[in-house]
Amino acid sequence: VLVHSYTQAFKMVAAALVALLFVVAASTEAFQTQLTTLSKAARFRSVDATGCLHRSTGWSRLAAATESVDGDIDTFLSENYPDTKGLIDSNDEVAKKLREVSESGYTIFAPTTTSFKNLGDKKISQLDDPRNLEVREKIAAYHAIAEPVTAEELFNAGGVITLGGEIPTFLVGGGLFGFLGGGGDKGDGTGTVTINGAKLIRSFTIGNSVVHEVDALVSPKILWRYADQLRIPGSK
Repeated sequence: VLVHSYTQAFKMVAAALVALLFVVAASTEAFQTQLTTLSKAARFRSVDATGCLHRSTGWSRLAAATESVDGDIDTFLSENYPDTKGLIDSNDEVAKKLREVSESGYTIFAPTTTSFKNLGDKKISQLDDPRNLEVREKIAAYHAIAEPVTAEELFNAGGVITLGGEIPTFLVGGGLFGFLGGGGDKGDGTGTVTINGAKLIRSFTIGNSVVHEVDALVSPKILWRYADQLRIPGSK
């Protein structure tokens, strides 16, 4: 009798596991389907698999803050974000890559003029120092993505892959770390997204390209540790 009871219990557990596997498989397929709708450069925020709260609340603010601009992106950056334009142009490889993908479009994170001033005299001097060209080039690479990534995609992403490497994005403005209690929006239009700590202010589409104005540099702060050295350890 005892053996029979154990056998029945084993069968019930096995059946439950099989059912659970079917549920997980179905959820994974649904998630992957949703994932393919986003830019390859944007890491999908897994919490969105549970619903559309983010897009129906905080995203509305970002959509309203996206403006379509006529003309070419180089002129736009030169006139509105000269510091960012100079930073990007200092990296020949990044500039070349952006020219190669210009027809399909690309993305630029453009810190405001105030953002550069807030770096302080020491860091500004380090950026301008020829000895720190490698650090400057690396910082520049983190401000460009070789494909267009919209504000909506940033809003739904857990991170983005720039030409310098991957950096995280977070929802801010409401709930627990921006995820719960409003999906990153307090309901008063103050919710937004941060890109490696830099807050997204507004976005522009110029042709097929996108420019995101941010309130700080998006590159990893650890890069400043290598300023005033001959080269970044481990770099080529």
